[in-house]
Amino acid sequence: MSYMIRGTIVGVKQVTKKDRDGNPYLITYVGFESPKANGYQGETVITDVQVSRDQLNAGLPAYYEKLRGNEVTAPIWIQPWKNGGNFTTYFEGDGKCAPVDSKKAA
Repeated sequence: MSYMIRGTIVGVKQVTKKDRDGNPYLITYVGFESPKANGYQGETVITDVQVSRDQLNAGLPAYYEKLRGNEVTAPIWIQPWKNGGNFTTYFEGDGKCAPVDSKKAA
């Protein structure tokens, strides 16, 4: 099932992880900042959305880097971990977003 995420683009980051054999690899994320549910006024959270290898090769991180500071909506899907302890959020399809029309979003 797909969902939409709405937030302000705060940037792109790469995190180095290690596989079972200890070999390093990079994971790329795009950060979306949004108001914290039931939070105090002005309190926000940042949600990391992982970029797939195909999206990385298609230049998706550079696309989002140009949108830093803009409020957008983007299609995502959520993959729960096998152990049930957490989940990973990925971009769906080509991962491209749509701008938010602030007049309609009041």
